[in-house]
Amino acid sequence: MEEVTVIYSSKYGATKRYAEELHRRHPGTLLEIKDYKAKNISGDVVVFFAPIYAFGLLNLSLLERDISRIRDKKVAVFCVGASNYNKKEFRRLYRHHFDGPLKDVPAFYGRGAWQTDKMTRMDKALLRFNYHKIKNKRKTKLQAWEKDFLTIYGKNWDWVDFSYLEDLEEWIRARDPFDE
Repeated sequence: MEEVTVIYSSKYGATKRYAEELHRRHPGTLLEIKDYKAKNISGDVVVFFAPIYAFGLLNLSLLERDISRIRDKKVAVFCVGASNYNKKEFRRLYRHHFDGPLKDVPAFYGRGAWQTDKMTRMDKALLRFNYHKIKNKRKTKLQAWEKDFLTIYGKNWDWVDFSYLEDLEEWIRARDPFDE
């Protein structure tokens, strides 16, 4: 079994739950992003857990900065967001964030949670702004994530489902053909 280093950041807890579950299934090292240093990575596999917010993936810049230091490892990113998985939207997100040094890093998706009662005042203000902007759009012009947003706005939801980890675990178990 491969030793897996799991690195995560989590603002409201869903991303942390996924990271802890992967760590439980694949023992190795579990690091919160504030404790992460590329030189301290051990094991063969590194998985960054990155929450998705309105402005993109949190802390992906650290991986981008350090990818050359951990090139000898299998590296992947597990993204956690509040929207239903939408292949087209996820590809758009991937193309936007995974270019340059990250262009060959695979990314996986898991649906997280939406906890209005735990959000900061700034987050709530940003959401309120987006809500008013989106609710006035014609229904036929709404993107998939905008439809989801209008449905969940102002409520608490928890969609964490560890079955989202299955594709990532399959990737972890896959042997690199150059290792044989």
